Amino acid sequence: MSNENLAPFFELGKKLRQKDFVERTFGEAISLQQQLLPWYLPTFVEEAITNIANALVEEQLQAFANYNKPSAPKTIGVVPSGVTPLENFYDLFYVLAAGHNYSCKPAPGDKTLLSIMAELLIEIEPSWRERIRFSQSLGRPDAIILDTMADQGDVLHQYLHKFKHILRHSTSSVAILTGDESEQQLQALARDIHLFFGRGERGVAKLYVPCNYDFVPLLHAIHDSSTVIADNNYYLNHLDYQKSIRLMNKLFYMDSGTFLLLESSDLNPALSIVNYQYYGDLTVVTDDIGRNCENIQHVMSEEVLPNINTLPFGTSHIHPLTDYTSNINVFEFLNQLN
Repeated sequence: MSNENLAPFFELGKKLRQKDFVERTFGEAISLQQQLLPWYLPTFVEEAITNIANALVEEQLQAFANYNKPSAPKTIGVVPSGVTPLENFYDLFYVLAAGHNYSCKPAPGDKTLLSIMAELLIEIEPSWRERIRFSQSLGRPDAIILDTMADQGDVLHQYLHKFKHILRHSTSSVAILTGDESEQQLQALARDIHLFFGRGERGVAKLYVPCNYDFVPLLHAIHDSSTVIADNNYYLNHLDYQKSIRLMNKLFYMDSGTFLLLESSDLNPALSIVNYQYYGDLTVVTDDIGRNCENIQHVMSEEVLPNINTLPFGTSHIHPLTDYTSNINVFEFLNQLN
């Protein structure tokens, strides 16, 4: 690979694909993380590590082989949301692969896990100790990558205008059903819904369903697949809160046991809610997705749709290196810094 910054990641990927190595290196941290942040279930952290391991292979790394080596590395300040475990690892990869220095103000829940990943890279490439920094203050970086809520964008733009920056707002994924899905396909979609408690831009938060759609098989699939979150009191408190609101206001909802299904066109429902919208013709769906494409990370469907890139059910949370959050090409941004 012509980009010398990729070799340490290739070596890291080989280590992370060894189950005993992961257990030995991350085991204690994974247990401690759940105490600090209830959203980081051990099974979800392990899922995130597996995704990273499967991404750090030559086939994917090769996409970053050609880059503009900076005459002087820039310092890139990164402020991740920490919504899902190790989501900021990908920014660490982009920054280092582009030849720059990484300065991160980590989310509280992600700090330990991300620090372990950084230390593993430094063991492989000791010179990177000077290129990776964690701090509660970014100082004066040359550029900033920041995750935020959509309604904070205008305020942050006023602060960030003095920096070259990427400001990523919240997105979510949607799924299109036809009513002809098999039980296995619905089980796969249910995984797209419940993994990481449905948090993060890759979680399916809205369904497009045909008129007169039978929800019963889907409700069963969600219930059966999400037992891992069914006894998490922190999550169930959110679920009970959403139920009580609808009961008090006599609003209709469907209950899978772990998620409520509500009829709404909103792309970003509250935690523990999945919205659905009826359609009579798929052209209505494709038009709606086209209008909202900036707010949609993935479109999940078993159908081939014109002018829309879709993924099969069950693959929403697989995270290749070129699957950029909010569909913003971070590596290209970093590669063009002067």
